[in-house]
Amino acid sequence: MISYRPFRQTLRSSGETTDTLIKNHHISSSALDKLRWDKPLNTTTVNDLCRILGCRVEDVMEYVPSPEDQKLQLPRRAASPGQERRKTFPKVFFCGVLTNGRNFVTIAVAGDRPAFPVLV
Repeated sequence: MISYRPFRQTLRSSGETTDTLIKNHHISSSALDKLRWDKPLNTTTVNDLCRILGCRVEDVMEYVPSPEDQKLQLPRRAASPGQERRKTFPKVFFCGVLTNGRNFVTIAVAGDRPAFPVLV
């Protein structure tokens, strides 16, 4: 879990207040509310706070291990012999659009196959 406890300490020692952050530096009250309740915050706001307070990211937030942290997804294992594998389809990558004035043709590549046109 990300904790903004360091921000509260940094703010106290900086001479700024939540009111001056809102009025003079245009930090939104909703961003300050997120800081107060340790809710997810945009990194642009963290950057602005570091610039305003003249501090480092570690002076604004810290990671604290918590049982409420979301579980990480483990990578899928390959099917073992004898197990049925699901059929997978090649990924299609967009390459470009051609036009003859009236029709658009999308050129796509599927996996390692050559390009093929798709009428749109």
